Amino acid sequence: MENELTKEEIKKRLTRLNNLEMMYANQVKVNKKLKIENHKLKGRIVELETENQELRKRVEKLELIVEEFTRMIFKRKKKESEKN
Repeated sequence: MENELTKEEIKKRLTRLNNLEMMYANQVKVNKKLKIENHKLKGRIVELETENQELRKRVEKLELIVEEFTRMIFKRKKKESEKN
């Protein structure tokens, strides 16, 4: 009977087990919340990437329009200066 645990040691181990079980249960809840949040954020990333692509296309179109207007303006100025 040398391997018998004292009542104090049993109490200590049960307390530790209870604490670990509580910590585990809390961690499971936290992990579940984080998975949900992660899923939402991944969806948001897809939305933002799509929006970013659309905005890049708009910017590219606007740059082309500005370039076209710049050519038109400078052509007019050249023609006017050639007339004088």
